[in-house]
Amino acid sequence: MSRAIAAFVLRGRWQAVLVAVVGALLAQLFMPLGYLSGAAIALVTLRLGWQHGLAVIVLSMIAVAAMQQVVSPIMGSAALGMLLTAALWLPVWATAQ
Repeated sequence: MSRAIAAFVLRGRWQAVLVAVVGALLAQLFMPLGYLSGAAIALVTLRLGWQHGLAVIVLSMIAVAAMQQVVSPIMGSAALGMLLTAALWLPVWATAQ
């Protein structure tokens, strides 16, 4: 299962963004699922370089903020989503580079 997710993440930038966003949104409901999004960021950074990892982070943060704005009464504001993802992904990205 994890090998299939890793292969999917490495297939392209948008696949990595999808896994990171889904993992981040699910982490707000059940925190251990945040490791999935962090693993996607780390894998892209380790395999493709820090620029690709940073691009995935930026695109994913935009997507999380947009989705938070749509479902804000349920899951909180967009700023909260950006703050949580930054706190989760930036240390992982920095460690991976």
